[in-house]
Amino acid sequence: MRVWQKNPLKLGDSDSDKDLKTMSDLFYTKLKQLKNNGPTAKLWVQYIEAVLIVLRFIEAERLGNWDLHLDCVRRMLPLFHPAGHFQYAKAAQIYLQDMVLLQDIMDPQEFHQFATQGYFTIHRSDKAWSGIWSDMTIERRH
Repeated sequence: MRVWQKNPLKLGDSDSDKDLKTMSDLFYTKLKQLKNNGPTAKLWVQYIEAVLIVLRFIEAERLGNWDLHLDCVRRMLPLFHPAGHFQYAKAAQIYLQDMVLLQDIMDPQEFHQFATQGYFTIHRSDKAWSGIWSDMTIERRH
């Protein structure tokens, strides 16, 4: 097991760390099992899955993982309607359509940096979870 305080994760390590992958797989397997324990369990698992989407979205932003970012936005879309956030649903759909086409209109080298090297977030170090949203950087006061 990794000693995280002495050897912190770097960008990209969370996707390749075997211990994290094993824990994640066990967790999702257990959620699938719990879903079959009746309607109340299914409701709670749906709630947990919605929270996990938000957590994964934060992970995507903090790690600069473009594919995970788009996947999370895609997974959020069906949640906006029942929550009554119709404008978010509309805006997120348009955003997703535009971002999927981004690869076709950007310079290939710039898109590679943007999508695979975390250039769509702001990083002050190469430590994992060091990325922040650009609007948070703009709003920060010194």
